[in-house]
Order: sequence, then structure tokens, then C-alpha cells
Amino acid sequence: MTPDLARTVIRTNTTAIGAVMVHRGEAESLICGTYGQYLWHLTYIRQILALGGGCGRWGHCR
Repeated sequence: MTPDLARTVIRTNTTAIGAVMVHRGEAESLICGTYGQYLWHLTYIRQILALGGGCGRWGHCR
């Protein structure tokens, strides 16, 4: 993803905005999916909250 595209996504996509807030510790959870398909939302969440650092499950990675 290019920096320009990333800026556009963060400016216009509420799922991506929420995932960034969770990643930065500004929010504890994220509710999304009021429209669109599950995998569409999950794509943004996985890209932003990628598992790493020995995390084995979503939601247990702090």
C-alpha cells in the first residue's frame, strides 16, 4: 500500500480508523460491520492489528 492510499483509507474508512485506535491504545475494542461483508472489514483489521510478538489469538496481544 502506498502512503497516499494509506492516508485515503484512514481518512475514509471507519473500520480502519477504529483498528488504528485499538492499536494505539485509544480504544479497547472495535465494533464494525454495519454494512458490507465480513471479510472486507477483516482485511483492514488484520492489516492494522497483525498478530506478532508471540501472540496466538486475536484480542490477547497486548
